Amino acid sequence: MLHKALAVIGLLALSMPALAGDPPPMRSVEITPEKAAQGAKLFQLCTPCHGTSGADRVPRAALLTAQSFLEAASDEMIITTIKGGRPGTAMAAWAGVLDRGQMESIVAYLRTQTKTEPAKLDESPLKGDGGEGAKLFMRSCVQCHNMRGGYREWGTGILRKPFLDTVTNGYLRYMIKNGKTGTAMQGFASGPLPELTLSDAQIEHVITFLRSLP
Repeated sequence: MLHKALAVIGLLALSMPALAGDPPPMRSVEITPEKAAQGAKLFQLCTPCHGTSGADRVPRAALLTAQSFLEAASDEMIITTIKGGRPGTAMAAWAGVLDRGQMESIVAYLRTQTKTEPAKLDESPLKGDGGEGAKLFMRSCVQCHNMRGGYREWGTGILRKPFLDTVTNGYLRYMIKNGKTGTAMQGFASGPLPELTLSDAQIEHVITFLRSLP
């Protein structure tokens, strides 16, 4: 009987998505002056929305040179987003326009604009409660990130599946705790609004809620 139970558990484990294990390397793109220069030229395709600096980007377009973003975002995460876009938003898929090498050049360019060390992300399994996370989301997050899967003027559409499929739990933990440099996204581990701060356990609840969305 015990052997049968263990066999069933083993089959269930094999059928689950591979969320555990070593995450992809944070930095996989080799940065050279030539590659960064090519990326600077290609980035002109991005400036109509993302601007040449944070101040001149359009509403809802991500600030790609934000220090905390570049600390937490792996090269592959950025490339995946360029390649597939963000369905349901103005961020188009560039897979039919740019090849892999050109996408890597854009990553190299971004890395030279804001030089950072990769963050040490906590990719441990989630330990939260989705029901509690929903309440906390309504308290601390919904003001900028609404409940319809979209966003308000500047809040990223963090409830959208294309976004959640691209980012790791470690990325979410880091960005919620530290905020996004140069934007209205405060760090929720501590911030200017103490009534909205979140403990580590509460951040786990919020991410569990996000991961529970269809």
